[in-house]
Amino acid sequence: MSVQFTELQKRLLAAPHPWLCRQWYEDREFYRTGCQITEADMPELRHLVEQWNHWFLPEELDGPDEVAEHYELLPIVAARALAEWPSEENFQILLARILDAEEDDDWLTEEIPKLWGRIGEVAIGPLAQLAADTMEGAMPRLAALEGIAEAYHQEISLRDQVAAIFIELLQAAERNPANINAVLAWELAEMRATEAAELIERTFAADLIDVGYAGSWEEHRQVLDIPGLGLPMPERPRNSLDFGFSADQLLGEDDLWITGADELESADYDVDFTPTPYVQARERIGRNDPCPCGSGRKFKKCCLT
Repeated sequence: MSVQFTELQKRLLAAPHPWLCRQWYEDREFYRTGCQITEADMPELRHLVEQWNHWFLPEELDGPDEVAEHYELLPIVAARALAEWPSEENFQILLARILDAEEDDDWLTEEIPKLWGRIGEVAIGPLAQLAADTMEGAMPRLAALEGIAEAYHQEISLRDQVAAIFIELLQAAERNPANINAVLAWELAEMRATEAAELIERTFAADLIDVGYAGSWEEHRQVLDIPGLGLPMPERPRNSLDFGFSADQLLGEDDLWITGADELESADYDVDFTPTPYVQARERIGRNDPCPCGSGRKFKKCCLT
């Protein structure tokens, strides 16, 4: 018995593979237009998105063909299409995905903030509440900050509203994890929010920012293009990337997890990968940049964590 696709599923399956679809980042109505999405499709779209964490490939489609691969990613394509119809209901459905997500769901935690950004202003208030909720884990709070920043990048007119939210959150720096403060400080610096410069400098001076995440105050000061107050900075600021290991220690003879031939030969992945010792970068590493350790993963999904 073959799988019967709905009309909406057929249109979504005809869309480009989401991993390779660069057009979506440039066209805010890419799926809405290309897949001919209408208001009548909303209930089924929402249902598909709600299946994100429970979607499975039917046995009839089990195989390496293109249809099977596209079918497996249908909830993701549906979520992108849903985000092109900004509404409170659609935002809440996308918000629920991150609250139900597992910590290691890389695709979800990278994708959902982009979708919140597409939703736009409707998403900003609830995301600010999530980012401020100290009862939530770091992952959803960081995702919320990324979603707010994405909304600003999608609509520059939201600048003052977003800056005010980030400033208010950074004013509670003593109650925030250092990586949350780092993201807030850097996002404000990239927005050229000079009205937050003194707050950012004082937060650095109080050693409440993880410089492994955000870089130093001097880097922020240069981006903001301001002289600063000249406050003394901690001699050894918080740094999640300062592991205290030398290159010799990292590549010692006993470290078979790095150099052991038997380990590499028995692995069924990354056989040709040779790790290189991490060297503290002089310039700030963006959270979405390649990790300087040489793993090939994004910084935020490797040494940053």
